Amino acid sequence: MELYFNKIRNLRDATGLQTKVFCQKLDISVSTLWHWEKGSKTPTEKKVRKLAALLNVPVEQISNLTSESHKSEHNLSGSIKLWGEDSQKHSEEAISQFKYMVSKISEQYEYLTQYTLITNAILSSIESIIYIKVIQQKYLFTNNSFLKNLSLNSDFNINGKNDNDFFTPKEAKQITEQDRIVISSGKPIKNIDGYLPGSRKKKFGLFSTFPIFDSNKKIAGVIGVINDITDRKKMVRTQEILGIYIDAMTDCLYGYKPEVFYNNRDYWQNNCIHPEDKDIQNKTYNQSTWENESNDVCRIIRADGKIRWIEGKSATKVFFGIKCLAFIERDITDNMINKEQIAKSARIEMARSLKEAGFDLNTIAKSSKLSLEEIRKLS
Repeated sequence: MELYFNKIRNLRDATGLQTKVFCQKLDISVSTLWHWEKGSKTPTEKKVRKLAALLNVPVEQISNLTSESHKSEHNLSGSIKLWGEDSQKHSEEAISQFKYMVSKISEQYEYLTQYTLITNAILSSIESIIYIKVIQQKYLFTNNSFLKNLSLNSDFNINGKNDNDFFTPKEAKQITEQDRIVISSGKPIKNIDGYLPGSRKKKFGLFSTFPIFDSNKKIAGVIGVINDITDRKKMVRTQEILGIYIDAMTDCLYGYKPEVFYNNRDYWQNNCIHPEDKDIQNKTYNQSTWENESNDVCRIIRADGKIRWIEGKSATKVFFGIKCLAFIERDITDNMINKEQIAKSARIEMARSLKEAGFDLNTIAKSSKLSLEEIRKLS
């Protein structure tokens, strides 16, 4: 035991007691006190505790001893005796009540255990990344998607870890700050767009954080949900690129700005399709279904009034997991002109042969589909 002798004199002076009175209260001589204060003698533990009490300071302040625990003032021996006598009188009833309590506790424990297992199973099966933190920003729970995203085993122990244990400093700062705001405000933050943590900026996520309240409506932690929207992002970007090309091709093919066709199919039918081909085009268009592909040829009237031949095809395609009905058109005017020229040359040769054979002009015109004027000019 060690006595801090250099502190005793100042503390003794603070009591205001005369040296002789002070020694009488400790039941020691003045010379003994002198030796204590000089450090030449060390008192017993009992005397040190009595000295600390007289100086009105904790015993730790004047020595390396520790304070004794507060002891109960109640007489436990009497209570135990009464309890023993009472338990003998009502032992069977007490045992019965005890068993009943144990059974109820077991039932509640079993219920809570099953509830916890079911909850964990549901959360773990969800594809969204889910985590739960306490207010100190330590992880309490993560689902399988969280661990899988970080290439961690499903039995990885996350308890007590923080964001810096899983993510880059920049990613950890982003998540920690969002969770801190929710813990401070008690209000959720929803649908914040950003890179998926741990993906090296190769995937995109939608971040939401919700506060968790205890029974006293005080913040107990947060639950975070991150949805992988990488495919959605790619689809939107692809749609934007396709939209640019489709708009440019529409302008080139029809001569109209794409805006006139948006949500206005009647404009295309009424202003672009050649009047003689509308019936055929309507029939073909209406037969285009999710099961059947279509292929048709018709004439269109461009914005500049020129007539062009268009070949159109429709087919069912899967676009980013979504079944779509796609339409493709191309200008085949040059091919159609060449076909018409070849066909007309064949009709002229037919008319010439019929004329040489002596058929009348009306019969020749009907067979060759040439006009009487065209037939008369044949040599």
